[in-house]
Amino acid sequence: MHPAYEEMPGLQAVYKEPTTLDEAEESRRLLIDEIANITQQLGEKERRHADGKRWTEEEYKSWRRKATTALRARESVLRRVNAWLQIKKREFHATHKNGAHVSPDRGYLLAAYQLLARLKDEDGIEFFPEEVKLMKTLEEYLT
Repeated sequence: MHPAYEEMPGLQAVYKEPTTLDEAEESRRLLIDEIANITQQLGEKERRHADGKRWTEEEYKSWRRKATTALRARESVLRRVNAWLQIKKREFHATHKNGAHVSPDRGYLLAAYQLLARLKDEDGIEFFPEEVKLMKTLEEYLT
């Protein structure tokens, strides 16, 4: 838990690309903890100063905006860390398909194709004709 949430909650979350799986998993765990902490704080209907005096409405609204910004920033970083982990898992599976080592280039192409297919199928993204052609070419090459 960072003690500076109340003073500057938005300044804490900056994405730094992990260099190892352990580093990524640790970042993920910390981000999930921070998100839970901020969410819990946002659930509180009032805040108090150290002396016990209740915050004014303006102080509370200002803090809430900062805390919401901090929450969104951490969620964004968490999505990027999760995406990094997914790419690394796909790379591993693509390079070790059926117990046989597959070339890294083919693994990257497979990961790219899977990402494009997921964007199309799950997110409903429509591609330009040239992009559709590229996806078909990738599919033919990879199968």
